[in-house]
This record gives sequence, C-alpha cells and structure tokens, in this order.
Amino acid sequence: MKNILVIVGFFDPNNLSALPRIVFEIASKNSDKFRFFICTNGKDDKVYQLDEKITVYEIKSSTYDYKKIKSFIIENNIDLINFHGSLLGSILCIRSLKCAKIPIILNIYEKKANFGDFIHLKFSDFWRAYYRTIGLPFTKSIIMPQYIISYYLSQDIVQKIIVPSARLKKYYQSITDTEVVQIPVGVMFEKFSNPDVKSAEKMKKSFGFDSDDKIIMYFGHSSITRGIDDLIQVFPLIKNKIPKAKLVLVLNSKWSSSSTNDFIVNMAYKYIPSDSVKIIEEHISNPEEYYAIADVLSLVYRFSGEIPEYPFVLLEAMATGAPVISTNIGAIPEIIKNDFNGILIQPKNKRELANAIERILLDEKFSDFLVENAKKTAKLFDWNIATDNICRIYEGSVKYE
Repeated sequence: MKNILVIVGFFDPNNLSALPRIVFEIASKNSDKFRFFICTNGKDDKVYQLDEKITVYEIKSSTYDYKKIKSFIIENNIDLINFHGSLLGSILCIRSLKCAKIPIILNIYEKKANFGDFIHLKFSDFWRAYYRTIGLPFTKSIIMPQYIISYYLSQDIVQKIIVPSARLKKYYQSITDTEVVQIPVGVMFEKFSNPDVKSAEKMKKSFGFDSDDKIIMYFGHSSITRGIDDLIQVFPLIKNKIPKAKLVLVLNSKWSSSSTNDFIVNMAYKYIPSDSVKIIEEHISNPEEYYAIADVLSLVYRFSGEIPEYPFVLLEAMATGAPVISTNIGAIPEIIKNDFNGILIQPKNKRELANAIERILLDEKFSDFLVENAKKTAKLFDWNIATDNICRIYEGSVKYE
C-alpha cells in the first residue's frame, strides 16, 4: 500500500468546511487503496488517528514548517505528496520539497490576484473583514511575477495540477506545461437531497415561525463581504410586499469572529423587528435541515478571493431544494445559470436582490422550475465522482515496483 502525504493549512474533523472537507472526503473514500498522512497547522505538535489508515500530524509553528515535513516524509516512506491550498502555498511547497524527489500533485483553489478581483468590495470591507480580504494569500499573490509562477509550476517534480473550476483550468494551462485537470468537488448529494422534512418543520416552529411563513436565509461565514449587510438592508422592503417573510441568518463556523457577528446582529435588529428575524451563532451539524426550511437562500458575494470556486453552501442548498440567489463573480456562473437553476445578480445591487427574492417567493411555478434544475446540477458534483477521479490521478502518479 502506497503512502500519501497531504498538506493542508487547516484540518479539523469536527469543522469540515472548505479545504478540510475536501481532504477528509479524499482520504476517507480512498483509505482502502492508500495510507494517508495529513499534515496541518495546530496549536501544539500532535499526532492522532482518524482511522488505522489515516494519520493526522498537527504542527505547532506552521503548516509550512518544511523542515518537520521533510522528516515526516522520511519517517513514513512517503510515495506521493498532495498539496491543497493557495497559489503562494503551492510555490512554497515545490520550492521546499523538490529536493525530496517525490512526485507532487497540487490542488490549487485560486489564481493569481488582479485588481479586477477587488472592484466590488466596499471600502469598509477592508477593515471589517481584514483577514478575508487584505490578509489572504490570494491578495498577496498580486505582487508575484507571472514568470515565477510559471517556473515553479513547470518543475518536473509536479505531476499534475488539480483545480475545481473551468476558469482556473484555463488560467493555469496558459502558463505551465504541467497537465491541469479540472475536478469539481462539493456535495454529499444523497445526504442533502433527502433531508428530514419533519425535523426541519419542527425546527422552524421552534424559531417562533408559522408553517406558511416565507423563509429568506443566509448560511455561512459571517464575513461581511458575502453580502449579509445588503440582505439585511433590503429585507424591510420585501417585508412590505410579503408580510409573511422572515429572515434567518445562520452564522455557521468557528471562523466567524465575535466582532463581525456583533456587527451583523446589531445591524439586523436595527433594520428588522425581532419577531421577523432569527440569528444562529453556532456551528451547525445538520445544515440540510436549515436548507429544507428555506424558501430562498441568498449568498450575494462581492469578493471571489475568499470563497471556494464552487461554494459548498450553494451546491448543498441546490441539492436540498432551496432556490438560490448569488452573484456573477468568480466561477459561480459556471454552476448557476441565471433563471435556470438559480438567479445571478450584480454584486452590491440591492434593487436586483430585492426583485430576485420577491420573484422567487411570489412565483411558485418559477421557484419549482429553479429547484428541479438545481438538483440535477448539484448531483454532478457528488463527492463520490470527485474522489474516484482523484484516486485515478494518485494511481497514475505513484511509482509501483
């Protein structure tokens, strides 16, 4: 059995969002074929087992302490290295580990930043969401010369570059001779397409809402760049036209900062009567039940640099049957086709947002049409398909005696 070292900046099996979810799905679904060693950042140096063939190494100083990682490679007879993360992190991985002469597969989830990526941000976003804007590796890549990127990604040691979207495949294939493979990832379709409806309705009642209330939902990080402020501000306009409308804000993550949460909570209660809004500030383990009560889910991103190419919440909600509204930035238009399986609007356009929500809530036939097509779309992104494809790349990249 071949040994694979997976390097990822953050991994917590109790908080499986974004990259942790991807790494977990790959390892757990392929542990019968490979032995996995997951190397990640931690508060202390620690080693623990997820199961007998999945070992997690937490490094206290930094995930990218490659002196320690090199020792892991030797101790565990690593046959293949699989890096998951940013463009900058990928280059650092190649630079530090190419001397080990072990095949490297890169899973890169962003491209080089350019000034056009920031045009939809509000001035206040840069200080209210510093770590989700200026503080990201994505933002820092704006100063990196293209020839440096091309040089490292074209190293012989790099076997494949895996990206989740068509736009990233086009970008990377234009700057490197290394083969670039698109493998979309994102949803446990069977789980999300069959939510416990009775439990969901019971939860809706526990919020103090009636069965015929129309639920407008936000679900995800509390980063203000995801358009929560715009949703809160347009809700009173919607409420005037649709008295049964209610707003549910699920600020679901350990990554949601208390200061940002407080800002959002204060804004919500400033604009909306307390009996028309429900705010949940905790990690949610049953997201499918929340999506199941949503008559419309709004994620109107204005910065593609801090979200997955194909945001998990959008795919999960689509699989569950919640009509979705999002923005035409990044790779989102690759999964949402306007007026077919969701609605796309311009970032920061509150009038478009209000019109889109009202259209879904008032036109049941149109809403059902979106839901039917969205479920068909989401099924294409099932984890089983993605992990099978990645397994085949592993098998073609490791050396068998």
